[in-house]
Amino acid sequence: MYATTASNATTSSFACYYDKARRTFLGDVYSIKWMEDSDKENIEKETLDQQYSVVKKETNTSTVCRFGDLGMGKLKVGEFQGPKENVGTKPPPYPYPHPSAGCGASAVPGPEVPVRILEKTIQDAETAEERLEAQQRLEILRSNRKFMEDVVWRVITGVTGDEELTQTVVSDNVELTRYKHILLRTHNVVFLIFVLFRYDCYYTAVDAFHAKCFNVGRNDYALRMLNAFVNLCESGFEQEDITSAIQKNCVHPQMYGIH
Repeated sequence: MYATTASNATTSSFACYYDKARRTFLGDVYSIKWMEDSDKENIEKETLDQQYSVVKKETNTSTVCRFGDLGMGKLKVGEFQGPKENVGTKPPPYPYPHPSAGCGASAVPGPEVPVRILEKTIQDAETAEERLEAQQRLEILRSNRKFMEDVVWRVITGVTGDEELTQTVVSDNVELTRYKHILLRTHNVVFLIFVLFRYDCYYTAVDAFHAKCFNVGRNDYALRMLNAFVNLCESGFEQEDITSAIQKNCVHPQMYGIH
């Protein structure tokens, strides 16, 4: 098993190449740099190690990482991607800025993509009605996000009893020092996996948050809140106090579609 990611565990990937016609971003910096490298290099000769080094260097918006059996890095990229001669005809013109224009210059953090799309929709609107609709959607999006943040703040403060400590909990990342070894028997490779000290606490907290506060499967933005529960549990707060604060502060009707 060999995997690369656009960012590490504490930072976001960045979207780029906004398409006005489709009203969305066509990729992120990392995936674009990976595809650009595959386009220009001889993938029958380039190794995974070489491609990783190039993509990591050119992705200047996030921290590219890799995991797994790093010995696989000596394998050729072409062993995992189809041969270029099968593409056939010359690719059509870019419907977005050519790679030479640079992707990073217009990059947007992943969590801010819904906001930026609506901002661009307002900017590009051809009628007053279209502009007003987009403005209303943006206002609702920001209002719903703020509502969720306020609810989470009250939950965390209900546990910590101190707003200064709450600020630390919602913004910092607790360093994980506990780990265990996992043996991948098929390749006889040992992986070092970091785990939570108090996973049961975190699982219980998230389960209660999902059931009582915000359904994390139907509210993408809720996923941005879960790290606070990692920090609470790993800082030694009791899961009973966390679930009690959730029950006390999450008294609103269920909400869906908060992105």
